[in-house]
Amino acid sequence: MLIFSETYQQQLWIGNWNASTLKFKIETPFAKAGNGPWGPEGIAFDENKNLFVTIFNESKVNIYKKAGEEIGFVETIGTRPTSCAFDPYGKLGLVVTEAERGEIISYPDFGKGLPIFYG
Repeated sequence: MLIFSETYQQQLWIGNWNASTLKFKIETPFAKAGNGPWGPEGIAFDENKNLFVTIFNESKVNIYKKAGEEIGFVETIGTRPTSCAFDPYGKLGLVVTEAERGEIISYPDFGKGLPIFYG
């Protein structure tokens, strides 16, 4: 499984990645993310397999269940969160880069995440 963001179409996509043939198959919409003209940017999974997605120019990181249902969000300090990742040790929790303020922000209450490649 591979999920990626299409920023200017406010869309997250999901499909199957074949590591042998290096081809992406069965690409389908996963979730709408953002209200435009920008949308989803960085993505990261927490240890419960929830997907965290930065929404550029909307001051938030959306949280989605495995099936693509939005279950909440994290409000960011600035309006332009770009990338996100989880500290694998859980100390820093969710770490977000914020372009408007030029900062890296830690949300320690969100714990650990999955490795970038999980499978």
